[in-house]
Amino acid sequence: MELTHLRTFVAVAELQHLTQAAERLHVSQPAASAHIKALEESLGVSLFERRAGGLSLTAQGQALLECAKEVLAASAALRSKAREIAGTVDGKFRLGVRVDPGLIPLGDLVRSTRQRHPKLELEIHQLNSLNILSGIQSGELDAGFALFNRVPVGLAALDLEQVDYRVVAPADWRAAVEGPKLSVRSRQPITGR
Repeated sequence: MELTHLRTFVAVAELQHLTQAAERLHVSQPAASAHIKALEESLGVSLFERRAGGLSLTAQGQALLECAKEVLAASAALRSKAREIAGTVDGKFRLGVRVDPGLIPLGDLVRSTRQRHPKLELEIHQLNSLNILSGIQSGELDAGFALFNRVPVGLAALDLEQVDYRVVAPADWRAAVEGPKLSVRSRQPITGR
């Protein structure tokens, strides 16, 4: 059993689609399929049921998914601890970011990281918040900057800043946009223009 097989298993389980998982992991579809087959043979269980629209976890696959995520997290912790003991930070750090230049001073972060840890390869992945969270859960990302309300199970988060989002519309829609809270307004049809 290899960690790459576990990463593929987690990605396929989350996306329920082999080709999409392969794209996420930057491997070919045949390679991802081989990872799943090798893992199934190694464990002696069938992890997925093949269906027309993609793949779904078998009962055995469902039972093993959380354990696979824990193994991937433990592997990352082991690598981190070994680097800490060695006194140097090196390797690859995969960071998921949204394109919010006002919120994340990405240039300063990259510059500071290179100065403090010259042996560390900082790999930036530009994704939406949902993909950042799933990338961290699957082990494809080490950390990320994301917008979300509640911390998903199995993740830790540090609140950096409260963000105000505004509804922007043409000026003649002012009456439709202002007034009641957006949650109330969102249930009403927008008319006008």
